[in-house]
Amino acid sequence: MNFPGHFLVRYRGVAERLLIDPFDGGRIRFESQAQELLDQEYGGMVRMQPAFLRAASKLDMIRRLLVNLKGLYVVVKDDERALSVVERLLLIQPASPGERRDRGMSLLRLGREEEAKEQLLRYLHLAPGAADADRIRSLVRGLASPEEEANG
Repeated sequence: MNFPGHFLVRYRGVAERLLIDPFDGGRIRFESQAQELLDQEYGGMVRMQPAFLRAASKLDMIRRLLVNLKGLYVVVKDDERALSVVERLLLIQPASPGERRDRGMSLLRLGREEEAKEQLLRYLHLAPGAADADRIRSLVRGLASPEEEANG
């Protein structure tokens, strides 16, 4: 299952449903204890939702692994690899505004300003009311090409 924090395995028995946590030595819990797992991970800030117990598809697993990998590369400032992962995520979800933004930011950190600007503009088109839209618009204005600056 695509549970917040990490994957879990569900066993559906005749009388009870169990959760098996492969990241905790295979620890077994009752499905009714799922909120306790969330509380341990998020300190009571996340409430249990039925979607958390939904079976993860192969695509869900690939996407989640790629998102985790992207996060790792961003933390260690490996922009080439982060960009490579973002591009794979865009193959899975081509209309994802967040991945467009992340692609633009990776390109910008790699000095590929024109490509970065294009991706950031696509992000703003897909998510004009995003929480970071003003910051991204300001960043894009700073990426004006010499011709655009000359034409004012």
